[in-house]
Amino acid sequence: MPAVMIAALFGGIAEGIVTFALASFILFFFFIPPYLTFEIERPRDVVGLSLFIATGLIYKLADEARLMQQRTSVLFAELQHRVANNLAFLTAVLDQKARQFDKNGPVGCVLAAVKDRLMAMSRSHRRLYDPQRVNEPIGQYLAELCSEQISASGLPVTHSIECDPIILDLGQLVPVALIVSELITNCLKHAFQDRTDGHITLRFHRCGQEAELAISDNGLGITVSPKGTGLGQKIVAGLAAQLNADLRFESGTGTTAVLRFPVRVA
Repeated sequence: MPAVMIAALFGGIAEGIVTFALASFILFFFFIPPYLTFEIERPRDVVGLSLFIATGLIYKLADEARLMQQRTSVLFAELQHRVANNLAFLTAVLDQKARQFDKNGPVGCVLAAVKDRLMAMSRSHRRLYDPQRVNEPIGQYLAELCSEQISASGLPVTHSIECDPIILDLGQLVPVALIVSELITNCLKHAFQDRTDGHITLRFHRCGQEAELAISDNGLGITVSPKGTGLGQKIVAGLAAQLNADLRFESGTGTTAVLRFPVRVA
């Protein structure tokens, strides 16, 4: 078995299989009496040879599973990379088209808003390059996402994170990340005009079979359209629908967005 493992480690699957076949032949032909024959007289030799073959097969299957996991990781990273690159390309196209219009005009403002959303989505996808992150609690990922967006804005805004060790499956992780990205974008864009003490608080807690995400700011407060006609509200509402989530906005001293949805365990 050490020879099989060394051959598979330094050579590959094919080399490991060849070494395993040769080792099985040598064991059967030279070390099991009657020697130099393919006969077996003692029952314990049948058990020993069977265990050797079973161990080799299990090792081979484990090695193939490891290779499959590596391929899956590479494909996952490649998928996230392509999505992020496509979003970046669309951002560049919108930026080029926006130069044809007055940046303060209605068309220029809409194109700039769409470009900002695409850039935020691109950043979210780039942070999912490593598939291991899918199996980690979401708190660290959201903290990094918030820090990156606030840093990119250049505003003097601080933030705090309160997050339970929740692990979401990929189908929920991506919408939650995009919702957080969109809500943070809205806070930075609308809440802190001429403010130097802006603060954003993100809370994400598990409540039985559900999770509750709340993002608050101490800003001016925004007008929440009852029909969700704003671009940001439409994006968040569409992503919330993917999660089968209840979404509400509270405007007072600042603005709070609360999202509650059933959790699917990763």
